Amino acid sequence: MRSLPLKAATFLILAGAWACGGDGSGVGPEDPTANFTAPTNCTAGTACNFTDASTGTVATWSWNFGDNSTLDTNQNPSHIFAAANTYNVTLTVTGNGKTSQKTVPVTVGSGTTTNVPPTAAFTAPLGCTVLSNCQFTDGSTDTDGAISAWDWNFGDGTLDATDPNPVHQFGAEGPFTVTLIVTDDLGGKDTTTQTVTVGAAAAQDCTTSGALVTCSLTMTQKSTVVITLNSTSCQIGGNRIAVAAPRRQNAFFNVCSGVAGTPYTVKDANGAALIFNPNDVLQIEFTRGQVTPPDPTPGPPSGAVTGTSPTWTVTIEDGGNPQGAGEPDFNDVVLGVQATVVP
Repeated sequence: MRSLPLKAATFLILAGAWACGGDGSGVGPEDPTANFTAPTNCTAGTACNFTDASTGTVATWSWNFGDNSTLDTNQNPSHIFAAANTYNVTLTVTGNGKTSQKTVPVTVGSGTTTNVPPTAAFTAPLGCTVLSNCQFTDGSTDTDGAISAWDWNFGDGTLDATDPNPVHQFGAEGPFTVTLIVTDDLGGKDTTTQTVTVGAAAAQDCTTSGALVTCSLTMTQKSTVVITLNSTSCQIGGNRIAVAAPRRQNAFFNVCSGVAGTPYTVKDANGAALIFNPNDVLQIEFTRGQVTPPDPTPGPPSGAVTGTSPTWTVTIEDGGNPQGAGEPDFNDVVLGVQATVVP
């Protein structure tokens, strides 16, 4: 008779286990609760980042940004709003057979700021002459961005230039009003003008006196000068190249025996590179060598200059074999002259 209470107790224990799901834990999956963090400085046209902060068991995410765009199913999406406004952004999460939503108003700004326009400025060349290379240098600034476009009008009817530091050749003498318009990266503009006086074409004539040829080149900018022996094809030996002005000095003795490509820097009294100022004249002097019989009597030497500042070519005819075929050929001595601008 004592076995009946024992059976009843065993039944109650088993029944209690079945009532708790039979896994022994007594705890089921937690329902999802939607939550997220919205950006506080979102602007139109830029990516705005949203961060999921939902709790519980979440299987799917669905974001409605309130701007009629396609629903986004990423957990932590980035979204671009097309216009400034306040949008009700809703996150819907599902899990454990349950659904939860959270809506947060998100204010999207225009993203525009007040633009400080640029300040246009430039440096004009000194001593600019007709058909010389006149260098203009931009000095414009922009305190809250960068200069994105340059528009140069040289006031002489030529096409505008768009380089920041253009080189321009004026075809005539006279004062010209040069205008620079600059545009910054946000569309701001500024304009400045300067009057540039263009002088007569630089002197580059070659004159002959007996056995001497002098070629004059006028500098248009503060610069140093290098004379390079480009080539020789002499009829007469002992020809010589010197600098007659602004400071006399020998450049190439017996130039016809020189090596093509040899440079000579015009020097000052201390042996350093001579600094030329605008309108200074460089005189290159060619002296013909001696002719010994039975070599034919030479004709007069002569020279010619081509090019414009800062690059010239000086060609010399030494007068040798004047009756020969193709004479004068102006290739007995060929010099390259290069001026290099210095601060």
